[in-house]
Amino acid sequence: MKVVLDTNIYAAAFATRGLCCDVYETCLSNHSIVIGMEILKEIRKVFSKKLKMPDEIIDRIIELIKSSCEIVIPAVIEKRVCRDHTDLHVIGTAVAGRVDCLVTGDSDLLTLHKYKWIEILSPREFWDRLSG
Repeated sequence: MKVVLDTNIYAAAFATRGLCCDVYETCLSNHSIVIGMEILKEIRKVFSKKLKMPDEIIDRIIELIKSSCEIVIPAVIEKRVCRDHTDLHVIGTAVAGRVDCLVTGDSDLLTLHKYKWIEILSPREFWDRLSG
C-alpha cells in the first residue's frame, strides 16, 4: 500500500512511543511512504519550534525520512477542496504519489474522508484497518 503521512503523524511518532510511532514503523516495514518537500519543511519547523529538538537531531531525522520515502512534487489542488488551504499540499502530495491512503490527525483533512481514490484516515482508523 502507498501512504502519505501528514506532519502531525511524524511529530507524534518521533516525540512519543505510541500509536503514531507504531503506524510509522509499520509503514516503513510493510508499505511505501510518499512525501513532499513542503511536508519535510513542516516537519523541520514543528520539530524545532514545538518539540525544541536540536538542529543536528532534526537533520538526522529528515535524512532518515528522505531516505525511506518516495519524494514527489505535489499536484495542484483547487482551493475549494479543503477548508484549510494550508493543507492543500498534503492532498497534492497524495495525488502526485498516487497513494491509497493519507494518514492524518488534522480535522480539516479528516472531514473529507476521501479525495478522489485516496482514503483519508486517522491513525486509529489506519491501524484498525491494518489489524482488521
